[in-house]
Amino acid sequence: MAISLQTASPRTNVWDTMRRAQSGSVFALAGRQETKKQSAGPTFSVNLDALSKKEETSPVRKTDRSLDEIYDEYIERQKKDASALPPGGVVTKTPINWDADGTSSLTEEQIEHLRSTYDLSHMDKESYWDLMAELTDMNVISARDIASQCVAKLPSSPVTAWYTVTDDDTFGQYVQSGDIRENLQKCKKDLDLMMDWLKDRSIMMDSSQFFWMRDDILSRSTRTDRFLGIFELLDER
Repeated sequence: MAISLQTASPRTNVWDTMRRAQSGSVFALAGRQETKKQSAGPTFSVNLDALSKKEETSPVRKTDRSLDEIYDEYIERQKKDASALPPGGVVTKTPINWDADGTSSLTEEQIEHLRSTYDLSHMDKESYWDLMAELTDMNVISARDIASQCVAKLPSSPVTAWYTVTDDDTFGQYVQSGDIRENLQKCKKDLDLMMDWLKDRSIMMDSSQFFWMRDDILSRSTRTDRFLGIFELLDER
């Protein structure tokens, strides 16, 4: 089956993941029909494992905004625009600290407070974002950790890849309700599978598209590992 990943707005080239949550993972197939290969320009078959070890020389990469720049733009918008939609659409009990850099560690008192306040195995959207807000207030996670769950970057042109997908609508997604530690563990396994697929297959993709996909998977994997480390401290199971 073929998956065509559509581009973002040419003006922003930013993908709002708030909308993604309503439509499913960008790596999951919407429906079971085979789509035709698309391209905004010439594409070629590349050895992705070899390409992953090469220096990035694509002109697109030199002028394109980085993930951190996209996150910082979102953070500045949240700071300055009182009417901006809050993360998850939830007004949290504790305001999100948009200056948090995530350099602190949880103290025993903070761990006990969070354990007594949140049940990580039975979370809803409101309690999840309240937890995120408290973690930024404690400077345990950064404002970019929040932004990375709300906005993301799309490739400069469509990517069509041959990939076997499942009927799992949450494939590659981090579901922010229910048992969030279990959801994170599943998401990590999905991301590892995506990276294996990216490295082991030759697909129709140019270098800028490859590095977009690689950067997206690595960024989400890094955040997932960090959150798992925090949640393990809070989960008494």
